[in-house]
Amino acid sequence: MPLLSKTDLTYTNYSWNKLPDHSSKVFVSLDNTPLNRKMGNEILDFINSFAKIHHLSFKRTGLKIEKMIHKEVPSKLKTKEEIKAWIEQNWYNCKF
Repeated sequence: MPLLSKTDLTYTNYSWNKLPDHSSKVFVSLDNTPLNRKMGNEILDFINSFAKIHHLSFKRTGLKIEKMIHKEVPSKLKTKEEIKAWIEQNWYNCKF
């Protein structure tokens, strides 16, 4: 079961693809494909996959990932793997 759903996300300015319901999607590969920070589906999938990899179970940790992506992760980092690595390295240095 995913950690977060669409209604849990803090930011509301996302675009949403007309894709099948993501509520059953549990894991997306965090590889060298780009992460579009404006697409809600991609952000939600990234957060839930990161949470699964790291065995995170609290919504507040998922929301911390969302905030980190929008406020802390450098914009020069484009791929899911780069962003994942940055979050892992900076988890405890985060300002919130």
